[in-house]
Formats: sequence, structure tokens, C-alpha cells
Amino acid sequence: MRNRAERLAWIEDLFGEVAAGEAQALVARGIVVPSAWGLLCVAFPSVVEVMAAKNLKTLSFLPEEFCGVIDRGSSLAPVIDVCDGAEATVPKVLLMRGGEHELGLRYTGTPQVIDLDECPAEPGRDLAMPFPFVAAARLVTPHGSAALLDATATTERLLER
Repeated sequence: MRNRAERLAWIEDLFGEVAAGEAQALVARGIVVPSAWGLLCVAFPSVVEVMAAKNLKTLSFLPEEFCGVIDRGSSLAPVIDVCDGAEATVPKVLLMRGGEHELGLRYTGTPQVIDLDECPAEPGRDLAMPFPFVAAARLVTPHGSAALLDATATTERLLER
């Protein structure tokens, strides 16, 4: 390396390669949360944020599917309660993006991170889910069978109603 500019260019190229590799690794991961219907998995590219449910605000005019909304600055993200009834832990909200819209899942329990490449799909399994959820696949995870949610189809299904 002859000068500072060459060294900086080399470091930037190196970080760019590392960042691209990390981005590919994130695509292959998912977060699994417990729900009243079993385990739900959301792929990392769809996950916006996981936050405490204390940020949840209730509105009297919300449709019955929603338990509240999360204030996202210039917009509100509706939240669906998927709690399995075990209120032993502090509730959290998993905010996911489907297309141009955000949707929150209120859950209790401990979320798990899985590698989607290591979790095979269960062939022949019924993908039926309660409204409004749309499952892309059923996965065999170390924690049990989990429905991999299709975030875009789920938000579109809510908008159709």
C-alpha cells in the first residue's frame, strides 16, 4: 500500500465484502416466537424491530383483530395479539414489514433465532392458519414445528378485509 488513499480504498472494499456476507447470513435466519397457534417464524429480512409492549397504544376504533398500534412517527403500525396465555414474561412486540406496510405481533415468552437453511420444510403439512396469517411453509426447528409467515401475504390479507 503506497499511500493513505489506497489503504482506505482497500479497507472499504474489505468492509463491503464483509457486509455483503453478513447480509446474506441474515437472509437465512428467522426469529421464532410462541403463539396461541404454535410457533411462528418471521424471516429476518421482514423483521423491523422487537420492542417492549409498553409502547403499544390502544385505540377504540380499531377492528377486533388488533390489540393496539405502535406509533412509527408518521404512521401507525397495527398489532395483533398472538400470546399463548402464558403471561410469565413481559410481553413484547415483533414489528415486521410486508410489502410497504408494517404489522406487529404481541407475544410473551422467549424468542429464538434459527438458521432457516438448517430447518427443513415439513412436506405435506397443512399450511392453514387463523385469519389473517398466511404461512409460506411449515419448518422443523429445534424448538418444534413452526409456521414460517409470509409477511407480505399476511399484510395484504388484512388490507383486503
